[in-house]
Amino acid sequence: MELSPVCSNPSLASSFPDLISWQQLADQIESVLGEKLQAFIEADQRYIVRTLNNHPSLDSLDNYQSTTTESRPGMYLRLRFWESAKEAAAEIRWVRIDYLVLALPLRHQGLGIKIVDLIKAWIIKQNSYSFITLYARPEAAQFWEKCGFLTKDE
Repeated sequence: MELSPVCSNPSLASSFPDLISWQQLADQIESVLGEKLQAFIEADQRYIVRTLNNHPSLDSLDNYQSTTTESRPGMYLRLRFWESAKEAAAEIRWVRIDYLVLALPLRHQGLGIKIVDLIKAWIIKQNSYSFITLYARPEAAQFWEKCGFLTKDE
């Protein structure tokens, strides 16, 4: 299935990163992993990067939500871009890391931290987002803290 950029509100489509910019991030991550990556954009500003080589050792389907029936990738990243109108029509724009999953053979080598650093630098380069957020499982909190994220009680 071929996926192409889609935006539910066409007037917002130009305010989100384009596929060329997204592919540039995928190329940087590819150089860290040493594996071929696929980058695409789904509806609702869901930006996906995944390895083309499948790794059956990706430990849990809970960590990977696919719109295809393919086996699980070695690396899966999904970002979602958001904006909301606040007081006096000022916009607040942010990015949420929905998923970042590495297969077991790719873990504990420092690759995840390098990938997160690339993601953060790419988002900063987009130059219009107020913050980055994510929801992490408790067992992943230490990893995200190493990447510079702060924990916040709900």
